[in-house]
Amino acid sequence: MSSCQKPVAGSQLPASLQPPSLPRPLVAALLNPAPPPMPDSSTTLADLRSLVRQFVDERDWRQFHAPKNLSMSLAIEAAELMEHFQWIDAAESRQAAGDAQRLAPIREELADVLCYVLALANELEIDLSTAVMDKMAKNALKYPAEQSRGRYAPPGGTG
Repeated sequence: MSSCQKPVAGSQLPASLQPPSLPRPLVAALLNPAPPPMPDSSTTLADLRSLVRQFVDERDWRQFHAPKNLSMSLAIEAAELMEHFQWIDAAESRQAAGDAQRLAPIREELADVLCYVLALANELEIDLSTAVMDKMAKNALKYPAEQSRGRYAPPGGTG
């Protein structure tokens, strides 16, 4: 098999092709067109950050990954995600979950957004788990459940 050929589904990759920084199942999932064996329930943020970091490093793209560029790219990808929901109402947007043909490009745009979030976190050395926990604690104070249930505005605001 040449280095340009994809391995056949279910085949074992030679150790020489395994990058040392990623777990073997994650590499196999990337090279194998079968559904990934590492769903959200078992894939960590660290796994995904490592995957993005390795992808960037293998292409020598870190030189382009200034926080300014990454944040702009993140906004662009978020806008591309929004295009899939432009001009439809909330009920129709929820129907995308049950339509595989509509969901496929949405899934790709969402992955693009997440990849840029992870690349930006890598570049700025931000621990995303801590950042999310801190932000949720701040949101819990700003939007107490007993005062905010069913409302989208902070307590005392309109909505």
